[in-house]
Amino acid sequence: MTLKHHIQALEGHRGSGHDGQIRKQQTAPVKSKFVDATQPYQTIEQQHHQKHKQRMERQFKIVKPDAMPKKFKLLRTTRMAGKYPAKL
Repeated sequence: MTLKHHIQALEGHRGSGHDGQIRKQQTAPVKSKFVDATQPYQTIEQQHHQKHKQRMERQFKIVKPDAMPKKFKLLRTTRMAGKYPAKL
């Protein structure tokens, strides 16, 4: 069971009344710490995707220097898994 699923399971078993409020108070900090811990990874992942996109465009420009920006968008949406220069 992943940490995310474990937190969701804890939230799902809140119960009612006073016990439910106590469980909510106990799970809220755990959930907050989890979100805080994942944010740096999301930032790094977004930066990686941007660098990968730029790298693909540079390689595409080397193979086909006269290509239009429309081709770059098509290339990104088709995701030819690293075989794009051979396909063009």
